[in-house]
Amino acid sequence: MRILLCGAESPLGQSLLFRLEQQPFPLLQLDGAAQAAMTTLELETLLREKQVDGIVNVQHLPYTGSARELEREYSRLPQILALAAAASGCFILQLSDCQVFSGLQASAYRESDEPDTQTPYGAMRWAGERAVIDTCPRHIVLRTGELFSSLGSNVLTNLIEAWQRGESAPVSVRYQFCPTAVRDAARVITAMLQQLSCGIEPWGIYHYCGTDAVSYRDFARLVKQILEAQAGCDYAMDMHEIADGLPPLSWALDCSRIRDTFGIKQHAWRAGLTSGVKRALRVRARQGDEVLNTDAEDEQDGSCD
Repeated sequence: MRILLCGAESPLGQSLLFRLEQQPFPLLQLDGAAQAAMTTLELETLLREKQVDGIVNVQHLPYTGSARELEREYSRLPQILALAAAASGCFILQLSDCQVFSGLQASAYRESDEPDTQTPYGAMRWAGERAVIDTCPRHIVLRTGELFSSLGSNVLTNLIEAWQRGESAPVSVRYQFCPTAVRDAARVITAMLQQLSCGIEPWGIYHYCGTDAVSYRDFARLVKQILEAQAGCDYAMDMHEIADGLPPLSWALDCSRIRDTFGIKQHAWRAGLTSGVKRALRVRARQGDEVLNTDAEDEQDGSCD
């Protein structure tokens, strides 16, 4: 099975690339610049010439920005990929996440729940899902919990960067989410591709996230505890509530369908948080020539989180 990976430059793309290179899948990559320059016909020609069986799109989307900016930069690619996949007989695996939902639902969101996002970011994710679902019959949309990584801009690195600058981090006890490590998401996608290579065709929408929901404040407190244990780390680590008086929101996902269909079980996100924080510190130490002792942890497995 030959795979075209789109978004390999993102933290998830890098982690997924490491895993896929260890699989018996011939692998092609298409970076953001090349994607933006290609027409549907050009992409369809590429898929046919390279005999691609499936497209995996893990293109990174920023959480911030106006609706117009996000639409201009990110709305085009999923539709082009889906059109080219449908025309050439490929399947497409499109990454999405929990932000397609408003968070107003008390119970965990199931795949059958209608997206009701109230943010520009969520609207762009939902638009990408619709483009794939409406255009390519052989599709999988994978919605994850909010991803965290030692690289890029995400819920973990944003906390550390705010504290490095001596700022108070914005958090909330009223907003609940299910953190999901980038490495874990890459594991899940790889497992899905392995089963697709065996000929199963379980097309549709699937949810995956870490095992338990936590508030953004409690997540920040866990990160703070890990940082306080690192020698040479003397950040003030203040935080402030951003949702006083607002209704509670939760972006928990029900992951029973991916378990029942693919046999993929949820992993505990807390287990990888300490190593993720240490890696994030090492990344920032290299960038800023700081000296931080984060132990001689053996995590040089070549992957990215």
